[in-house]
Amino acid sequence: MKNIKIFYFIAAIVVSFAAFVSCGEKQDPAVELTLSSETLQLASGAADVVNILTGNGDYKIASNDDPTVATARITDKVITVTAVAEGKTKITVSDAKNKSKTINVTVIETTMFQFLVNGEVVPDGSTVTECDIERYEGNIMLVKSSARIQKTGEGEVEAILRISVDGSSNANAGYCGWGYDDCKTVFNGTSLESSKIVIDNEIIDPGIEILGTQIDASTYLKVKYELIYADKIQTLYWIAENIEVNPR
Repeated sequence: MKNIKIFYFIAAIVVSFAAFVSCGEKQDPAVELTLSSETLQLASGAADVVNILTGNGDYKIASNDDPTVATARITDKVITVTAVAEGKTKITVSDAKNKSKTINVTVIETTMFQFLVNGEVVPDGSTVTECDIERYEGNIMLVKSSARIQKTGEGEVEAILRISVDGSSNANAGYCGWGYDDCKTVFNGTSLESSKIVIDNEIIDPGIEILGTQIDASTYLKVKYELIYADKIQTLYWIAENIEVNPR
């Protein structure tokens, strides 16, 4: 009888120890896999990175719908996507807990826009002086840039327009449209960058203008347009000078 009691006592200890070990080996719950971005738009030949913010380690490229459009590789928690040719693909990333996220990649033409002045194409980096002059009530004058931006490629493009202003002390620029509900002022010696907007129109008026009561023949304003998209920057300069004090 004594031996039976000892047997049960030892068995109880073994069971308790096994239960303790089992609890100690309980695995942590899986966390969601999150990325810094789930969409990329690149020009052919360009590259960009997406950072893994949270996940469960052992990250890998699980699938790529079309490697002829873009390729991807992972180093630590950084996913590098390289554009190959125009098109779209979906790149899926997974981790050790089988959590996954997909990056939607669009590769566009190298140059998607051109600048127009009075309907004529002008090369990137050009300096133009054409402007439209209007007079409002009293001596308030509005000088508007004649420059327009034309989208040349198919489909939608996400772009930012950055405007930099340099000129005489009485010259500031109004920046209307391009993602803003109202006009913004770009003060002399400063720049303003729009929000990223989706462009699907063929011709866009950036709405760059000078508005004021002190505009005269001595007013000088140089505006730098920088159209930024898919790691590309296209540039145009507009100079307003020798402004007619008595416009037609």
